[in-house]
Amino acid sequence: MKLPSKNLSLIDNTSEAEVIRRYGSEFIISPICPDYNFKKIQLKDRSERVHDFNGIGENMGIVYEKLIRESEGLFKLLDKQKIKYQNLLLVADVEGKDKIILKKLGVTRTEFNQKCQRTVEKINLDLKKKGFKKSRCLLMSQFFKDQKYSFFQNIQKIHEHLLKITDKEILKLILEAQNKRCPLYEFWFGMDKERGKVRTLHEMAMYTSFGYCPAIGKGVILCADSEILSRCYNLFKKNKTPVIYISGKY
Repeated sequence: MKLPSKNLSLIDNTSEAEVIRRYGSEFIISPICPDYNFKKIQLKDRSERVHDFNGIGENMGIVYEKLIRESEGLFKLLDKQKIKYQNLLLVADVEGKDKIILKKLGVTRTEFNQKCQRTVEKINLDLKKKGFKKSRCLLMSQFFKDQKYSFFQNIQKIHEHLLKITDKEILKLILEAQNKRCPLYEFWFGMDKERGKVRTLHEMAMYTSFGYCPAIGKGVILCADSEILSRCYNLFKKNKTPVIYISGKY
């Protein structure tokens, strides 16, 4: 069974056979950004929506819109093949602990969490309306709590490990991530390159910690936000979690 869209691609050279084997084992996990404000920018051949962090709303957000649009064919194919699966969409309320994000958004952590909860509610209504009976949405923090997983504690440990890394391939990934993320941090938060490099390591540690959660590690990750950071879900892991990345515009 082939992935049914040109915008769906496998990261870390995982075989499609392994992905299919895992579909019915545990979860298909989809991390979702909160409803951050965005702006339209004009590229050479198209317009594109990008987050600008000038506020946060209570709607479903552009990452959810992209994910559900591009993955609809995949879920229909799984249903046709009578493959059992559960798709969990996790709204990243964990970003509400980030003081830099909160300052740019102009909200308190409580306000941030409340808006994320309303986003969850609207996504669940939309999933029901679209007929995605095997998909449901919840807060990422609630998922980690239910799984008894120490997400933030592991971020700290992984970050410390990244600071000491000597492996050439991982150093190459860090450099590539910094080159791609630093311009975004300047656009979003007015960060200079040195501060951007530091923030890149922190975000790499966040993505790695997400992939370390045992319940996530047993399933498949289906994601649509950052391609370069999505390559961190399997850092330092012997048993790789299949990652399907959704490309294309928001």
